[in-house]
Amino acid sequence: MAKIPGLVKRGNQYSFRLRVPRDIQEAYGKKEIWKTLNTDSYAAAKTNCLQLHSSYAAEFDLLRAKFKNCKDKPDMLSGYSDFQLERLAQRWFIEDEKKPRTNYNQPSEPKEADIYDGVEPYEDKEAYIDLCLDYQRLKDEADGNSKEDVHHGRTMASAYLQEIGLTYDPTSKAFRKLGDLFSKALAESVFRRKREWESEPFMPLYPLFTNNTGGVTQPLDEGINITLSALIDEYMQDPETNRGRSTRSNYIIIFRVLTEMLGENCLVSTITREDCKRVRSLLKNMPSNATKKAPGKSIQQAIKLAKENGWPLVSPPTLNTHLSKLSAIMNYAKKERYISYNPAEGLRVHDPVKKKDKRKSFSLEKLQRIFNAPLYTGCQNGERGYNKIGNMRPKNARFWVPVISLYSGMRLNEICQLEVADIDVRDETDVILIREEGEDDEKRVKTEAGIRFVPIHPELKKMGFMEYVAKTKQSGTSRLSPELKKRPKGIMPVNSANGSAIS
Repeated sequence: MAKIPGLVKRGNQYSFRLRVPRDIQEAYGKKEIWKTLNTDSYAAAKTNCLQLHSSYAAEFDLLRAKFKNCKDKPDMLSGYSDFQLERLAQRWFIEDEKKPRTNYNQPSEPKEADIYDGVEPYEDKEAYIDLCLDYQRLKDEADGNSKEDVHHGRTMASAYLQEIGLTYDPTSKAFRKLGDLFSKALAESVFRRKREWESEPFMPLYPLFTNNTGGVTQPLDEGINITLSALIDEYMQDPETNRGRSTRSNYIIIFRVLTEMLGENCLVSTITREDCKRVRSLLKNMPSNATKKAPGKSIQQAIKLAKENGWPLVSPPTLNTHLSKLSAIMNYAKKERYISYNPAEGLRVHDPVKKKDKRKSFSLEKLQRIFNAPLYTGCQNGERGYNKIGNMRPKNARFWVPVISLYSGMRLNEICQLEVADIDVRDETDVILIREEGEDDEKRVKTEAGIRFVPIHPELKKMGFMEYVAKTKQSGTSRLSPELKKRPKGIMPVNSANGSAIS
C-alpha cells in the first residue's frame, strides 16, 4: 500500500501533518501543521488528507504571490524602530476601538413572557461563548502559545499596512514584531468586550494599551486625534508666540529625536512618561553638534559614530534645554486639550556645574590678549589684514563690537543689530536703546527684561564712538554697522573681503 504523504496514525486515530515550505515559514508563522482527522477509517483519512494537501498547496501559492508583490516594493516598515512599531499597533487599536461593535452585543433584557428571571436569551449565551473562545484563542497567540495554523495578528497587521499605504517585507523581523503587537491589540480588544459583558471595570490586559495617565486607552474624539507631526506644525505656528529664527532652529534636535523615536504619525495622546524618558536617554548619548559631525545621519547613527570615534556628548545644560523644549511642546498639547497632562514635566538631568560658575568673567590676562591684538594696537587694514601688525587703526564694526561689549555688558547680538536711531539722549545723557522697535522687523531681545537703555561709557566717547555714529548717520543707512550680515541664528558676522566673523 502506497504511503500517503502527511497521513499519520496515532493510536486508532489518523492525523494530518504537513511541513510549511521554508520560503514562507516566517510569513506563515509556523513551521509545521498538525490536524486531527477524527477518524479511524483509512479510506476516509486518505480522502481528507489529499483534500487538505490540495487546500494548503493553494493557500501557500497565494501567500507566495502576495508576499512576492510586497517584496518587489520598497520595505518601508523595516526602517521603523521598536517604539514606532508599538505606535502603529496603538494607533490601530485606538482607531478600532472607535468602530461600532457588531459581533458582540450587550446582553439583551430578559423577555417577561417566556424567559425565566435571571436567565439570558439563548442567542446571548451563544455570543458570550464565542467571545470567550475568541479571547482565549487570541490570548494564546499573543502570549506565543497558539497551536492554530493562522496568525491573526500578522493577518491584521498586513491589512492595516496596506490600508495606510506602508510597504513591507512579510519575512522581515519588523513585520513579525508588528504582527505580535497586533496579536496583543486583538486580544486586548476582545478582552475589553468580555469585561464589558461581565459588567467588570475596565483594566488593561497589556500595558502597551494604557494611556499616559496609567489608565485605559479610550477612543479619542475626532477633535483631538492629532499626530505628532501635526502638533509640531501647530506649535511652531502658534500665533500667541513670536518665535524668531534662532528660537526655531533650537527646536530642530528635539523634533528630530521625537519623530525618529515615535514616528511622525504617532498619536500625541499615546505619548507616555516612559516615552519621554527614552527621549532623555537618547539625548544623553547624543554627540554635541550632532548635525555638523554626522550630517545626513539619523540620531541613532550619530550616537553610534560618537561611540566609535570618542566624540564628546552633549553637556547637561544643553540636554536640559532640549528637555525644556520637549516639556513646552507637551504643555502646549495639554493647553489645547490633546492630552490630559504633560508627560515631560520636570524631566531633567543633574548638572554638576553650579550656576555661579557657569558664566565666568574674562580674566585680566584674556582681556589683555583681546585688546592687545593688531586691530587695537595697529594693523595692516580693516579687512584681511586686521590681525596683522601694521600702522592702521580702522574703527569699523569689528573694532567697535568688542569694545561696546566691554564697556556696556551688552550681548553680542544686541550690539550687532543696533540702528543709528538706537543712539539717543535721555535726561541729558547719551544712551544706547536696547529694543525690538526699528526699521528691521527681525530685531530681537532675548527676554522682556532685556528691553532697557545703557548709558554710553565716557571711554567709548574718548575713543570716538559718537563720531562713528554721526558718520554712519550721514551715510544714509539705518544700521549702525551696515557691513554686518545676518546668520540664521541672528548673529551678524562682519562681511569683510574674506567674509570672516568678528573675532
